[in-house]
Amino acid sequence: MERIGTTHAANVGSTTTGRKHSTDAASQRQRLLEWLRQRPITTIQARQRLDIMSPAPRILELRQQGFNIVTHWTTENNHRIAMYVLLDGGSDE
Repeated sequence: MERIGTTHAANVGSTTTGRKHSTDAASQRQRLLEWLRQRPITTIQARQRLDIMSPAPRILELRQQGFNIVTHWTTENNHRIAMYVLLDGGSDE
């Protein structure tokens, strides 16, 4: 049984599990930042297109690194949705 848990852990984020991207926080921040440098992103887009299920913590971490990211709130199907926008003047990392 222990081997199954080890095998599962080794495959997290790989294409064999159906995931398109790595799930570690650093990779998620990088994908999110690359997107934000081109255009704003909503929570739904981050989940569907970047495979980031909880973008808010990654946004917080990017802000802590000095990136100037603002949140605009919108409503979609009676649910509040965050849209994140990277402004000039942030970190140059």
